[in-house]
Amino acid sequence: MPRRAEDTGSRPPARASRRAGSSSFGAFRSTGLRFERARILRSRAPPPPRPATDKRRREGRRAKRLAQRRARFVFVCRRARQSHARPSRAAVPVARLTYSRAAGASLPPHSPTPMSFLRRTGRYFWTLLTNLYFWAGLVLLVLLALGAYILIDEVVMPTYTRYGVSVTVPEVTGVEADRAREQLAERDLRAQTLEKTFNPDTERGAVIDQNPAGGQAVKPGRRVYLTVNTGEQPVVAVPRVVDASLREAKSQLRAFGFTVGQVREDSIPSPYEGTVTRQRPAAGDSLPKGASVSLWYSGGLSEQTATVPDVTGLTVEEARRQLRGRKLRTVVVRTGDGDRDDGDEAAGAQPSPSDADRQDLSGMEVVRQSRAPDTRVRQGFEVRLFVGG
Repeated sequence: MPRRAEDTGSRPPARASRRAGSSSFGAFRSTGLRFERARILRSRAPPPPRPATDKRRREGRRAKRLAQRRARFVFVCRRARQSHARPSRAAVPVARLTYSRAAGASLPPHSPTPMSFLRRTGRYFWTLLTNLYFWAGLVLLVLLALGAYILIDEVVMPTYTRYGVSVTVPEVTGVEADRAREQLAERDLRAQTLEKTFNPDTERGAVIDQNPAGGQAVKPGRRVYLTVNTGEQPVVAVPRVVDASLREAKSQLRAFGFTVGQVREDSIPSPYEGTVTRQRPAAGDSLPKGASVSLWYSGGLSEQTATVPDVTGLTVEEARRQLRGRKLRTVVVRTGDGDRDDGDEAAGAQPSPSDADRQDLSGMEVVRQSRAPDTRVRQGFEVRLFVGG
């Protein structure tokens, strides 16, 4: 600072000298302080400046943002925990209650008590019940539901199901199938052929049966199932019922669609009483369903005896004629079939005839017989005739 110009003419000399000495001392003191301060500053080595690069600045900013997000997340979690918690009065520390009551503060707003929850719920329903718009909307909803019910019950359902509308099914049994379909179509009914079968009592192509039956009241568009007579009698092979019991033979024939014709006792005795000995037509013949098959059954062995003739060298037809004349039964066996003569057969043993007995072997020559010539046996015994293969 520049010194002030001294005015010595207006002041006494003594004060002026004193003031001049004081000014010189102050200037010296100020200069000394200035030097001392410079020395002290020179003695201290200033720390080197830290390099603040862009990377550190970015990392610092990123860390600051992460810290802010973490703090915000912790704050939100605490608020959510406080809002969903329902602490009881016993769970609150005594110090907190004392402090709150002393300070005149209330419980936090985010931890409501059960009483406050009930109070809020009752207030909500009371507000809802006293709201005019609520009752108006409820009445409108009831009116809409009632109108929809009346519309469906009185208009839609009667139209769809045709409630109260019915037609009478005409009787078409015995009528030709095409004519029956026309009659059903006139009543707004649909005809469908269920199956075709044969009935000798009905004309070909006529309806045998119908479902529903004629005269019933049904809704329009109902299906009527028809059974039509084909006029062609199906052909079935006759089953073999020989050696079966008479009752079983009748059941098998009826199961194949045949009727049982004449049933007679066979004139030639047989050791198996009550079994079928013959049938006509023979097994394997093709007959139409409903045809009759005649049966002959055995009355048991006779007490009379007969002598077995010698039939070797004769044809099968001639050998059978001689054996049947003596009321003996025959079974023809091919020698190439591997069958052998077992000697005398027990009365209770039932031989199983081979395929040769079912074939036409009447012209073949008998090479061997199971019973020796001139042997006496009871009438009805079987004699096996062996023919060449």
